[in-house]
Amino acid sequence: MSIHSRLSCVLIGALAMVGVARAQTAPTSAPAALQSVDQLTLHAKAIVNMLDKKYGDLNSLALAGTISGTFDVAGEKRQERAAFTSAYQSPNLFRHEVERDIVLAGTGKKVYGYQPRANAYMSVDSKEEKPEASDLPNAIVQVLRMQDPSLLMALIKDPGQQLLYGAVSIEAGAAAEVDGVRCEILNVRMISPMRKIRMAVDAQSHLLRQVTIDVKDAMEKAGVADVKTALIKVDYTTIEPDAEMKREQFAFSPPEGARDLAALHPAGLDVGQVAEALVGKPAPDFSLTTLDGKTVTMAELHGSVVVLDFWATWCGPCVESLPHIDALYRTKKDEGLKVFAVNMHEEKATVQDFITRAGLQIPVLLNPTEEVGDRYGVDGIPETVVIGKDGVVKKVFVGSGNEEALKAAVEEAMR
Repeated sequence: MSIHSRLSCVLIGALAMVGVARAQTAPTSAPAALQSVDQLTLHAKAIVNMLDKKYGDLNSLALAGTISGTFDVAGEKRQERAAFTSAYQSPNLFRHEVERDIVLAGTGKKVYGYQPRANAYMSVDSKEEKPEASDLPNAIVQVLRMQDPSLLMALIKDPGQQLLYGAVSIEAGAAAEVDGVRCEILNVRMISPMRKIRMAVDAQSHLLRQVTIDVKDAMEKAGVADVKTALIKVDYTTIEPDAEMKREQFAFSPPEGARDLAALHPAGLDVGQVAEALVGKPAPDFSLTTLDGKTVTMAELHGSVVVLDFWATWCGPCVESLPHIDALYRTKKDEGLKVFAVNMHEEKATVQDFITRAGLQIPVLLNPTEEVGDRYGVDGIPETVVIGKDGVVKKVFVGSGNEEALKAAVEEAMR
């Protein structure tokens, strides 16, 4: 797998595993999230207000830099790095492009997200005015938060409020130099999702110069084994406020042959409705191979409770769910539960690399064609199917965040 593919997998997939790809409600036992800039110390409040004003006043912004990841997980050390460029023009034109990888674009008419490895894209209509974060697809907002937070703050209304989103504390640190540039420092602790962020704000431009994100605690909480280091760093090497822009810089159309995710769903049906129609019916048979070449069929699993989790490494919510599926497998396997992560359409080496890096034990089935996915009504991933001892589908979950309901469904089926 190329460095760019691995980096995308780490920065989009593995980070989504710790909650990046969905908005979470903070646990009731955790400290309450910040509600207002007024709750900050005077120094931190001044920096946040400065960022809010500077980003809010921008007519345009040109950016370039690198996204890097430093990981020491389950005894394996990795350092990944990729270059990116981005641009913004008021009120709603933008483009974020990682070298040979993901492209996000706002053309003024549409907002696009394109993932080359999946050769798939999503699109929504764009508002004419400057958008709120809630006006954009959540997946796009979350990718920008991790890969290009400066662009996100330029693009949306109330950029200062984005610093408060999910934060339990924002503190000003001692001023520091980043590559010879004097910067003000903000240290942010998040619970939604869990991570620690160090923001270095250029003292001259008053825009973000560097963002370092520590997701070690979140990966451990999600069940990833032996996490020593898990750091993401966004370094801005080019920061040009009010740069001259041309509208064609923001033009985008999906490449020929790219799959429109919306078009993959049957007309008139929401994601998951086809799969949910399987509930109460016999589970469709299949014959798939594991990573070590063994053949598994649904027929031979009759008599056991079975969980099938359809996923892909490029799918953020899928990767977010996998540690929980893996934990369920580890907890219940001795009681006879059979759990399989059914990978959709990816190369064996890509899947093996990901499973090894994430320290997962769950058995993986390779599903290289559409056939098995079609039988199980997979029109959106992750999709998790619970099958009873009688071979009948008991429950279907589409999307992430279903850990407790899935556990309850499995325990009910195992009684």
